[in-house]
Amino acid sequence: MLASEKWADAKAAFERALAVRPHSGFALYGIALANERAGDRETAVKDYTDFLTAWKGADPGLARIEHARSYLAAQRQ
Repeated sequence: MLASEKWADAKAAFERALAVRPHSGFALYGIALANERAGDRETAVKDYTDFLTAWKGADPGLARIEHARSYLAAQRQ
């Protein structure tokens, strides 16, 4: 759904996945990305922060981690 640019549908699907697996990094990242792509900066910042908290022990070189950090850094400027 992200590829089809149906951000609300994508976010809803990731939220359903999050209900099954609370704190799932994959679902949290998907929600953040959907909000970013939909232009909801404030919510995306919160969601990427939640994602990074959930994946605090992940390899910092992972593309999702790098993207989240990069997005947050850009929003602070």
